Amino acid sequence: MSSGMTQPEDERRDVLIDDHNYDGIQEYDNPLPKWWTWMFIGSFVFSIGYVAHYMLGNGEGIHDDYLSEVKAFEQAEEKRLMAMGEVSEDVLGQMAANSSSVAKGRETYVSVCTQCHAENGEGKIGPNLTDAAWIHGDGSLMAIYKTVSEGVLAKGMPAWGKQLSPTDLRSVVAYVGSIRNTNVPGKEPQGQVPGDAEAKDVPTGDAADDEKAPADEKAPADEKAPVNEGEPARDPSPRGEGADGDPGQAVPTAGADPAPPEDGDI
Repeated sequence: MSSGMTQPEDERRDVLIDDHNYDGIQEYDNPLPKWWTWMFIGSFVFSIGYVAHYMLGNGEGIHDDYLSEVKAFEQAEEKRLMAMGEVSEDVLGQMAANSSSVAKGRETYVSVCTQCHAENGEGKIGPNLTDAAWIHGDGSLMAIYKTVSEGVLAKGMPAWGKQLSPTDLRSVVAYVGSIRNTNVPGKEPQGQVPGDAEAKDVPTGDAADDEKAPADEKAPADEKAPVNEGEPARDPSPRGEGADGDPGQAVPTAGADPAPPEDGDI
């Protein structure tokens, strides 16, 4: 190398970091820019605050902000539906499609309905609300609203329209409407399935046995009783006489059932 590209040993020691010698490789002491150093320190301090607030504290992240906005929108939509006034199938249907209304209805359902209809509508004392069969009404939202509002006193169901607010009443109907036809395992279906013809009466007792019996098991009433093979039929007349007047004479008699043989003839 030329002398211009080399430095004396003493000068090189001034810029090299002492004790940084690995396999003959040494490190020069080139400090980072001040702005970069302070940016790194600031980022580290900020990360401590970020972790403390969002991960260890109750700070809301981006996902939580999104859920809050969705909830606010659904609540505004629920108020709009409630402001529509008169209850209709369309209004209740829109509420059943609104997750905020359904969630609120679920809360009301848990507080007042689970004792009879179970946690998920599978039925206990009351019927299963998740199948396609309905005891009262045709399963429409308006029919459900009428049943919940007016109650079924004969079955012990109170008129919830007198105890719940209009908002709670509509929301619980929306929830019940949302679980229709989900078929949660539980109580057997009761009532009629809307659109199906009424079920035929199921025969019971002797009538059912007669219908189930095969044709070959039903013997004709005029079938003659069998006799022991090789034995002639006896005259059924009280005298026990044959055609020639002899007692005990065995003769066939047309149109009459043969009498069983007497003990003396066996």
